[in-house]
Amino acid sequence: MPDHGHTTMHSATLDVSGDLQGNYLSKKDFTDDGPQAFTIANVDRVHFDARNGRPEQDRWCLIFADDRRLTLNKTNLAILAKAFGRNAALWRGRTITVERDDTISFGGQLVGGLRVRVPKAPPVPMTGTVDAELGI
Repeated sequence: MPDHGHTTMHSATLDVSGDLQGNYLSKKDFTDDGPQAFTIANVDRVHFDARNGRPEQDRWCLIFADDRRLTLNKTNLAILAKAFGRNAALWRGRTITVERDDTISFGGQLVGGLRVRVPKAPPVPMTGTVDAELGI
């Protein structure tokens, strides 16, 4: 039988798992294990073509140290801008958590999605005695 330039792969090498996972985080990547921490390596503006009735759009995207990415909706963008400032270049090196949030709505429908959180800074320990701090 002629080859026709096709390569036959042994059945042990036909695992498609790697092609099913993309670099972009989705709610399917998160279970009930709670939030996961990520370090922001870069922030970029990404163009998405129109599809499934959605118009084409440019969206902000976080690129994490492990090369996974998260496209930001307006709420997540506002959370980060409030915490780290409006200059996204200054977000590099910051750690955030991402968690699944089933209460996120889109177009009036509960669709679920991912919510970013900014870890709270640990409390600053007091030095000296309370009397000394108060000047008593």
